[in-house]
This record gives sequence, structure tokens and C-alpha cells, in this order.
Amino acid sequence: MKRSAIGPNRWARFYELQTNRPIYGDRDGRIHYTLEEISEERRTGYSWQGEYGVRAMIAEYRRLASGQLLAPAATADRRAVRAALDALDASGRWKDGSTIRSQTFIRHMATLCRFLEANGRNAAP
Repeated sequence: MKRSAIGPNRWARFYELQTNRPIYGDRDGRIHYTLEEISEERRTGYSWQGEYGVRAMIAEYRRLASGQLLAPAATADRRAVRAALDALDASGRWKDGSTIRSQTFIRHMATLCRFLEANGRNAAP
């Protein structure tokens, strides 16, 4: 995460896998490597860069790496898991109305991860 920062507490939304360079997209469908290369509409109409909760993830990583392990979930909430799975649309996306939101994805993924951590990877909801 430190190597990926593009400024103090700032990261790009997307990175190229082989190079770890920030990447940006425009209506031309090509990959661009600087925000300045894309149209003003795309530059200001989308959150290409931000904090994205990375500081909190780094703090949690440091806590876990120091040996302060998370307590496993006492019981998995199967209803929450079922609700998360049922919320997927026909294309396998979690949407809020007509919008895909990172917060919704993170919330549902956290529910699924807690369930798997508490019950093992082969557990069925």
C-alpha cells in the first residue's frame, strides 16, 4: 500500500497489475496513465483518486501483524449471508437501485468473509 500511494493518504482507484501504475479510463476505451490525459468530463465526474479507507486497512494490517488477532465471530448470521447472496442481480452485481456503490460491495463482502472465517470455506449459508 505504501508503494501504491500517489500522495499523502491518496491512492488511485485502479492500478495496472504488472506495473502497479495508476490507470484511468475515458470514453475512447484505452488505458491512460495520468489523470490529465482523460477528458474533463471523466476527470471530474468520477472518483479516480482518494483515501478509500486505506489508512484504516493499513492500521488493521499493522495490528494483525503485531499479533493482535481478531476474535472469530461467535456465530455466523446465516440470514445476513442469505440476504447478501439474494441481493445479487442477474449479472452477479450488488446494486443500489440503478447504481453500483463501493460501500454496498464492501458491506456484503464483509458479511460473507465473516461467515467464512467463522464456519470454514466449505460452509453453506
